[in-house]
Amino acid sequence: MKQLNFSNREKVVILLKSQQKGMVPMIRLRVKEVAEAKGLNMTKLSQRSEVSFTTVKSMFRNPYRSVNTETLDRLAKALGVSVFELMEEVSEEEAKKEQRK
Repeated sequence: MKQLNFSNREKVVILLKSQQKGMVPMIRLRVKEVAEAKGLNMTKLSQRSEVSFTTVKSMFRNPYRSVNTETLDRLAKALGVSVFELMEEVSEEEAKKEQRK
């Protein structure tokens, strides 16, 4: 069987599409945690990344929302981290527990 090689951007797209289809694993955005660790609030992050405040606010409030890879790239650059540091894999059970809170 031939091994497929994907770029980092393609891996992100595949992960996000699998999440949208309800497949496991679930991807949780860590934008809020990383921004807070860097001392940035939603307004500052929005300004530095040139991502709308509404989008940033939505990610802070719902870390399971779908997001465009270009948006993730802008946020990662503004935060000085890799795109992959803005995401984590969580089990479906863990995601459901967190969403109930």
